[in-house]
Amino acid sequence: MRQRPMLLAVLGWIPLLTLATMASQAADYPAKPIRLIVPLPPGSLMDLHARLIAQKHRLGQPVVVDNRAGADGRIGSELIAKAPADGYTLGIATIGTLVVAPLIHTNTGYDPVRSFAPVSRMTTAPYLIVVHPAVTAGSLKELIDLARAKPGLLNHATANAFARLAGELFNSTAGIKTGNVPYQGPVAATTDLISGRVQLMVEAPGVFRQEIQLGRLHALAVADSRRYAHLPQVPTTAEAGLAGFEVRTWFGVTAPAATPARAIALWNSEINQILAMKDVTDSLATQGLEAAATTPQQFSDFARDERARWARVVKQAGLKFD
Repeated sequence: MRQRPMLLAVLGWIPLLTLATMASQAADYPAKPIRLIVPLPPGSLMDLHARLIAQKHRLGQPVVVDNRAGADGRIGSELIAKAPADGYTLGIATIGTLVVAPLIHTNTGYDPVRSFAPVSRMTTAPYLIVVHPAVTAGSLKELIDLARAKPGLLNHATANAFARLAGELFNSTAGIKTGNVPYQGPVAATTDLISGRVQLMVEAPGVFRQEIQLGRLHALAVADSRRYAHLPQVPTTAEAGLAGFEVRTWFGVTAPAATPARAIALWNSEINQILAMKDVTDSLATQGLEAAATTPQQFSDFARDERARWARVVKQAGLKFD
């Protein structure tokens, strides 16, 4: 009979020991390397964000960047979604993978809301409307007038699904029709724009800021509510006569859904501190990017609003694949 009180006493200690073990593990996090999945190839802007985190973080464990390119980022994003939710897998997300792909593809392998835990938005960048110098339009209004007067004359290059949506939104807002020419990435698209094989692009400034400064391309407007700091002479679309056309791309960090809150909070704080470093903001600026860190909840709310906005564009354009 004495064994029963002793057994109960031992059993009573088990929950306490379990809590103590969990607390110890949480206190030791991270205790091993972090895998940071990038759904695009090395050298991409997605990859740039991952390398910044890997090089600048101060959490005492290596961050191993794992590039898993394919299907416009859907393959790598599915890997992030299906990874163990233990705090040791993070992923880079963009408007393309977190908003556009789930809207235009019937099966991405992940749900943009339920599959991920938001960590932080990292950067944003406004889109520019850029033309080849041979296009006889010195302003956005003249470009729109030319497209209306000569239907079929102008083609715009697109490097990914989001750029295609931006082009569709430009056409519908301006009331014109320019042909879409798809490319495998921004380098090929910009090369053909510089050569004059296509006439215009609606894309982020990092792709061709140097070409604009050298006069090889002409920027007619920045698709934002304020002018772009590194090309201050370029008017906004509203200033150029096309109110309502505003497009920004963005990048952020996610984790698999159900990742421990402490891990999310720790990485959110670390990313915010990294993005506050002057050398980091200077480096981002050379790529046309602006630091734009958030809390996890702010990132979640922001992505929700973006999905609602671009869902309307997808429906209007009738874009649906698979």
